[in-house]
Amino acid sequence: MMSSETQRIDRIVQQFLEYARPPRLAPEAVDLGALVRDVGERARSLAGARGVAVEVEAPGSGIAIVDPAQLRQALDNLVRNAVEATPEGGRVSLAARREDGGHVVEVRDTGRGIEPDHLARIFDLYFTTKADGTGVGLAVTQQIVTAHGGTIEVDSRPGAGTTMTVRLPAGGEATGG
Repeated sequence: MMSSETQRIDRIVQQFLEYARPPRLAPEAVDLGALVRDVGERARSLAGARGVAVEVEAPGSGIAIVDPAQLRQALDNLVRNAVEATPEGGRVSLAARREDGGHVVEVRDTGRGIEPDHLARIFDLYFTTKADGTGVGLAVTQQIVTAHGGTIEVDSRPGAGTTMTVRLPAGGEATGG
């Protein structure tokens, strides 16, 4: 129990430090589909323990110029939130594709959804509806996406799940992908 609590506190401190330091990107050419598949694979353990299925669809998502560690962290945050919001027997899906010359990554869940009065605040630092949440994860995620020149959109209805859509610009896109 002490080890578990120590890990929880360490994670909270790391999140605060990550938010306090604006991300310094180290962009490189990345197979976006492979990155998204890896995020999905890493989430399977947490999802499986909660009885939630994880699906990934990323054909033809192409090569993007991104900081893979930073983008992976942002997507990990979105997927973890989706898994935690989804009841047993539910599903979390990740999809990556090219769209309008840029890249889109979606994280969709069949969870409880977000209350309309909470939607405007979900990216605010310290805002959380979780009993053990810190309110830092989505703030860091938005910071990372913005540092890449991207945007993050939320579509959610209570009882009908949530879709988080990350749009990354084509400006940093490598050729041949």
